[in-house]
Amino acid sequence: MALADTIIGIIGNVISICLFLAPTKTFVKIIKAKSTMEFKSTPYVCALLSVLLWTLYGLLKPATLIVTINAAGTFLEALYLSCFLYYADRKGKIRTSRSLLLVLGLFGIVTAASLTASRMRDTRVMIAGIVSVVFSIIMYASPLRAMKMVVTTKSVTFMPFTLSALLLLNGTVWTLYAVLVKDIYVMIPNGVGTLFGIVQILLYLVYMKKSKNQELPVEAEKPRLNTNEAPKSSEIANGVDKKAIDLEKGTLPRGERASMEHERKALNDDRQRKQDISPAGADAAYVKNLPSEGKMT
Repeated sequence: MALADTIIGIIGNVISICLFLAPTKTFVKIIKAKSTMEFKSTPYVCALLSVLLWTLYGLLKPATLIVTINAAGTFLEALYLSCFLYYADRKGKIRTSRSLLLVLGLFGIVTAASLTASRMRDTRVMIAGIVSVVFSIIMYASPLRAMKMVVTTKSVTFMPFTLSALLLLNGTVWTLYAVLVKDIYVMIPNGVGTLFGIVQILLYLVYMKKSKNQELPVEAEKPRLNTNEAPKSSEIANGVDKKAIDLEKGTLPRGERASMEHERKALNDDRQRKQDISPAGADAAYVKNLPSEGKMT
């Protein structure tokens, strides 16, 4: 292997390791809470299948740098899933276990097909390579969802810049590596990943300022409808608290009751929306949906 190939491959390994470690923050939360909370195991199960397939491909080729990064990825994904299984409830354990059995079954089938379909090494590599490429491209649904969310909400909180930049850099480096070693199977998914990374960065630049402009001051929130809070003099003067109390007692006229209930629902929805798109929650959501191409070669 040429020196340039080795250097680029090592750089790709380092960047990919950073992406593999991205979910660490999520699992720290799970361990502290001793619960998987709202997190799902699906992204990690899919990632496990992807790294297993690419490890098989690297072994059949052979390609040392592809094997090293995906073997490390296999270890980390297995660690994440072990943690998830430990803290998941009964339904979560059953669902995750079934998914793992399916993944291991699919991997076994691909391995058997690659090893027995032909005695020629090139044919075996082709089978493993095609399956790996197809599965990696399918997993691009994750960044597509993130990009759709950015366009819909006109907010980049769902797509942190650091992760987008890492995905772009990772795809670019592995595409360059594939060009140098003339590996079409590595080139295709990472080339697609590079294009997605460019689009993500462009979306970030377009909606970054709009996200800041959309932030509302706390004072702009609607009048208080919670009767447990101390009433303000201005609210008493306007009859807000009296209406809220009448609403709780059920003595408010039907027309006014419907209006107050609608206003209360709108306020609660607005508060929930702000909570959902908070930076801390956005990072966790984005990490859960990391695309496989950014992690795997």
